Amino acid sequence: MKKMITSLKAIIITILLTMLIQSCTTYKAANVSLNKAVKSELKVKVTKTDGKKEKFARIEIFNDGQYYGLKKIRANEYSNILIDTNTVKKVQLYDKTNSIIQSVALPVVVIGSVIAIRESVINSIGF
Repeated sequence: MKKMITSLKAIIITILLTMLIQSCTTYKAANVSLNKAVKSELKVKVTKTDGKKEKFARIEIFNDGQYYGLKKIRANEYSNILIDTNTVKKVQLYDKTNSIIQSVALPVVVIGSVIAIRESVINSIGF
């Protein structure tokens, strides 16, 4: 019974860590211009001069020449938020490669580590 409870705890921790890690989105460290962000059509994180960070599905320029961040509200429904260019400190683009690595490789490492630790504990106890 004690062995089963220990195994269940390990499985629950593994599942929770996997879900936590998979929700990560990674952005490139390099600062880009708003024009480059518009051309890339990628997710964008904008840091303002007051320290606030906003994440957008993408940035667009409308006919008035202003930059707007598209924030996802629901599936296929976006809200346009005006970006004041005077308050923008940093613009970072979505890093697809690192996001995939974090979503796939890290959970595999965590699961492998938990299994290895569990096996070594079971072997040391003598089960």
